[in-house]
Amino acid sequence: MPHLSFKKVNIPTCGDAFSMVPCDTPGCAVLMGASSPYYRMGHPPPDREGPYCSLVRVTPEGGIRSFGIRDCIVPSDMWGVSVTRMEDGKVLMFGGHHGDEEAVNSLYTYNMGTNEWTEVPHTEGAPWPQGKWRHFAFAIGSVLVIGAGVPSLYHEDWDNDALMATWAYDTETGIWTRLAGYPTPNVYWASGTLVGDTFHLIGKFTHMTFSLRDGWTVLCDHDTHTHLGPGQCAVCTIGQYVVCMGGNGYTYRTVNAYDTVSGTWEKWATEGYEDGSGDGCAVPVGGDSILLRTDGHCYLVTLNRGAMLPGCIQGEE
Repeated sequence: MPHLSFKKVNIPTCGDAFSMVPCDTPGCAVLMGASSPYYRMGHPPPDREGPYCSLVRVTPEGGIRSFGIRDCIVPSDMWGVSVTRMEDGKVLMFGGHHGDEEAVNSLYTYNMGTNEWTEVPHTEGAPWPQGKWRHFAFAIGSVLVIGAGVPSLYHEDWDNDALMATWAYDTETGIWTRLAGYPTPNVYWASGTLVGDTFHLIGKFTHMTFSLRDGWTVLCDHDTHTHLGPGQCAVCTIGQYVVCMGGNGYTYRTVNAYDTVSGTWEKWATEGYEDGSGDGCAVPVGGDSILLRTDGHCYLVTLNRGAMLPGCIQGEE
């Protein structure tokens, strides 16, 4: 059974508020969003100041080099955005929020090759999702799909119907379409990953899948799979596995993997995973390497496909 090795790496803007997408070349990722939760309270810590769009490269020695991206449009206090790589190579950035303000529903395209930003115009009266932050987003072909998230910092402002809404944006027609919402209200801070053309959503003790053909399907919920944990883990695809790293509660510093072939969960062993609390995100950076962001910490994660380490146990169904 595989296991993961974690190496803590120094990224100047590493915090708990940015999102990541892979570049065109292996060993590279683009980071967008504020670098620290303190920005939401208007008190940026001086050691976290820096560019809010960064290019990160993994060196042959397994280190990290970080470069600020010029002309970045992401405000210094914008966090909770989603960034999604589309099939044409462009990146779509949606949502996020500034400080104590409500989340925005702005949509931007970013061309990594030319370093050009374009705001997608919102036609008055046309369907358009409400503002969100800490939402999920993924691409199937030319279609961007978003959902979950929250509209503001304050629970009393949350509209459950809006939280459960799923929206699809067709980059070819420029039209948003509201899809059927997912069938449980449990998930608002959620993470996910694509395996083929199926999206796996993990969050708040729940595992669901989505496809444009079949819509949402609940695979497990709070009553049957509490090992998924109450918080937002970092999720990525490794071969046939949906791999969940960290999260809040008792999933702290743990790795759980879902085998999409057998339909079973496994707990993987880890080396060097020192801090893994809070929400997170992960992105492949070539080969068997993953760049992981958790609360205030960044790791370069390497997959070991050999025999499992002592302590690696089969997850219970």
